[in-house]
Parts: sequence; C-alpha cells; structure tokens
Amino acid sequence: MGARRFVGDSRDVQASRIRVLLVDDHEAVRNGLADLLADEEGIALAGVAATAREMLVEALRVTPDVAVVDYELGDGQTDGLTVCRLLKGLPRPPRVLMYSAYADSRLADLALAAGADGVLAKSSLGVEVVWAIEAVARGRRVLPPMPALAP
Repeated sequence: MGARRFVGDSRDVQASRIRVLLVDDHEAVRNGLADLLADEEGIALAGVAATAREMLVEALRVTPDVAVVDYELGDGQTDGLTVCRLLKGLPRPPRVLMYSAYADSRLADLALAAGADGVLAKSSLGVEVVWAIEAVARGRRVLPPMPALAP
C-alpha cells in the first residue's frame, strides 16, 4: 500500500473534494476504505480513527464533511450510535454514514434517531460506498432496503 494522503497535505490542491473521516476498529476495514477512496477524484481522506476518543480528536482537527462510522466498535463501551451523537454535537457536525455488517431497517431506525444521515451495509460494493458518501454529502438520506409489508 502506498503512502496515504490526507486532506490538508501540501500536495492536496482540490479544496472542493468531500473530506471523509473513517471510524472503524478494524485496521483492515480502515485500510480497505482508505484505498478505495484514494482513487476517487471528488473524495479526500481527511483522517482515520479506531475509537471514539480518536474520532473526537480527528474530527476536531480535520472538520470532515462526512464521517463513515462502524456501528460496532470493539472497545465494548462505545458504539457507532454514540459516536454519531458525539459527531452531531460538534460545532461543525459532519454528515454521518453508519457502515455496518448489520445494516437493516432496525439499525436504520436507531441510526436516524441518533442523527445519522445514512446506513450502508459493509457488504456493499465499492461503487456503492462512494455513491453513498457523495449522496449524504449532498444532503440525501441513504437507507438499506426496507422489508415489504404483508398485504
């Protein structure tokens, strides 16, 4: 994996790019998402965090436009819903895209109540992740398919 470039590097000349903060306790997921985003012209990686504490430091430092937040953080004390509420309480709150292996209508309800702007399954294709980040950055909601109601 090549050197990762963060927004704010002197080499980053496109100020109009969507600044993204990744919050996930699994390094492989963070690296995979960072690699995916590195190839996107309209998106710039602003920072990464593995815990809620790291997330707060990074969010205040880089003021992201969108935070992609894992629902299940491995510290046993904080989950993505709490992280979402913390992010939404910042002076310049980012849009929040909850990213979870458990993306369903139940999580969508909980995430929306916590202030999230979208919910996306970790099983989503890379193009879907990019689309979801761009959509929430523009103020659109991104939600998993809802089950059909019985007649």
